[in-house]
Amino acid sequence: LRGSLAAIVALGFLIPGIPLRALRLYAADYLISFLIFAGILLLALLPPNIRADAGISARKVICAVVFGFAAAAAAGAALNWQVSDFWPNGPRWWRIVPILLACWPYFAAEELALGKLSARSAFERWGLFLGMRVILFLALALAYFGFRNGEFLPLLLAPALLVLSVLQRMGGDALRRRTGSAAAAATFDVILAAWFLATVFPLQ
Repeated sequence: LRGSLAAIVALGFLIPGIPLRALRLYAADYLISFLIFAGILLLALLPPNIRADAGISARKVICAVVFGFAAAAAAGAALNWQVSDFWPNGPRWWRIVPILLACWPYFAAEELALGKLSARSAFERWGLFLGMRVILFLALALAYFGFRNGEFLPLLLAPALLVLSVLQRMGGDALRRRTGSAAAAATFDVILAAWFLATVFPLQ
């Protein structure tokens, strides 16, 4: 319910304009702007005791950064060899850092909302995670079909985003299991997301 409210209100914030037009990534600027507002709102809606479970540790976050970039680079190199251009060029590389910063609040809120691994069964955890991602997709569909915003590309890329989501959850849970840190898991999630957004969406 909190995720649905955050997503719908975030859409309203984007009606006057898209804050991250300066990224000049076609459709990704809308998606990232949406995640900024949805993430901040979801963080604000979470109870204080859940927000306090972030487990922020410099060592654990650095470990997640190394793991995240290694996983993104390995996946990008493999896909670049087998499928298409999945290795960022110069103009795309510089976009990764602002995308990381912009998207981190959402993935942090998502990790906190999922809670500790011991709090739910694997089935319940995956169900909640996929439910939250489906809410994002439905909100983007509402923006396109209801608000006529013209942002169709994120919907078209839904299968690829689903694959990305599964990889994020697998890697995030592996880190959470070893470090106990929601911040580390969120950092891994956002690195994969930033790599994907900076690489796949067209430059303007």
